[in-house]
Amino acid sequence: MNMSNSKKNKKLALFGGSNSVKKMGLKRGLDVNYDVYNYSLGASSSLQNLYELIRNFEIINTLDFVVTESNVNDFHSVNILGCKLKLIENNVAMYYEKLSTLKIPVLVILLPLQTASYSYSSEVNAIHYKYIKKYGFNVMDLHKYYLKEKLNEKLYFNNLDHPPSLIMYNIGKYIDYDVLEMHEVLELTLNNYLIFHDLKGFKSKVKKNTAFCENIFTLSGLYDFPPETYGYKILGVHTWSNKDSIISVQGNGIKISKKINNECQFHDYFNEFYISDGAAFLADTSFKEGILEKTFRTESSKDFKEELGLIAFFLVKSEHVRQGSKTQKYNDLTTNFTHINDALFFMEEYYTWNLNKQISDSLLKKITWKISNYIGQIAK
Repeated sequence: MNMSNSKKNKKLALFGGSNSVKKMGLKRGLDVNYDVYNYSLGASSSLQNLYELIRNFEIINTLDFVVTESNVNDFHSVNILGCKLKLIENNVAMYYEKLSTLKIPVLVILLPLQTASYSYSSEVNAIHYKYIKKYGFNVMDLHKYYLKEKLNEKLYFNNLDHPPSLIMYNIGKYIDYDVLEMHEVLELTLNNYLIFHDLKGFKSKVKKNTAFCENIFTLSGLYDFPPETYGYKILGVHTWSNKDSIISVQGNGIKISKKINNECQFHDYFNEFYISDGAAFLADTSFKEGILEKTFRTESSKDFKEELGLIAFFLVKSEHVRQGSKTQKYNDLTTNFTHINDALFFMEEYYTWNLNKQISDSLLKKITWKISNYIGQIAK
C-alpha cells in the first residue's frame, strides 16, 4: 500500500500486550505508514490499556486514531491467573466505554486464541464483541480469519498466542486509516478513576530502557494510604523493581499480596479492596497470611527483597458498567485483510516442502514459525 504524504503524517495510539511490544511485529508494520504512540505492555490485560488511556488521555485525543488488541492477554488472565470471566467483562466494559469518549476512530484487533490447552476463547472474544457492537467500533477479527483459513493447522501456536512476526508486520503495514468509521462519542463515563502516583516522601528516580521510561518510587516498609484515596477500590498496580519482591495492601482485616518480578508490569487485582482510614501498602519479603494473588512470570520466584519499584496504583470510585442492550453499527474490516495470504506464501512453500516427510509435524510448525519471525526481522 503506497500511502500519500497526508496519510504518512497520521498519528495513532497503540494499545496491547507483547504482540504490540515486539519490535519486529505489529508496531514495525504500523511504523511504515504512521507515527505510532505505543502504550502497550506485555503480560497485561485490557485493564492496563484502560490505565494507559487515562494516563495519556489528553495526548491520545489529539491523535488520528487508535489501534487496540487485548483479547490475548485477557484470555491468558483467565487461563494462567484464574481471573473470572465476570471480572474480564467488567474491565473490558470500562475500557471500551472510555475509548468511546475519544473523538477519533477506534480499531479493535481480535488476535487468534489458539493455545490448545487453554479454554474460554469463545467467551473472551464474545465479551469483546459485545462492547465493540455497543459502542460501534471498527474490528478486525483475526481469530475468525485464522479458523476460516485453517492457519492453526500450518502454524505453531503453543507459544502463548504470538502469531509469526511476518504476519503481524503485514497486518500493521496494511491498516488503512481511510476505511475506518467514527463511533458515536460519549461525553462522560460513569466511573471516577484515580491514578495514585503522588507519593510524597518517597525516594524516586527515573528508570528507562529502549521501550519504557517511568518515574519509580522506592518502597521499603509500610505506608498509609492518604485521605484522598479513601473510598476508592484498587483496580491494579504498576511496578518496575530491580529484583523479585512482594507488594501487599491491608486494611479492615483484609490483606492481599502479589509477587512482583523485575520487569515493568501492570498487575490486576482480582479480589476487591476498598481503601479506608488505616489502609496501608507495604513491600514484603514473604507471604504468611491473607490472599496471595497470581501474577505473570513469578512462579519460580523465591528470594524476595524488601525494596520495590512502585510507579502507581490504579483506583476507581463508584464503579459502574453502563447498562442497556442497544448496539451501534460496527465496521467489520476482517474481509479487507485477505492479503495476509501474501505473507504466508513463503511459509506455505516451506510447509509443503519434503521436510515434512522427515520430521514431526509439531517440530515443522516450530521451524516454520521461527523462520517467519526471522523474515519479519529483515522485512522492510
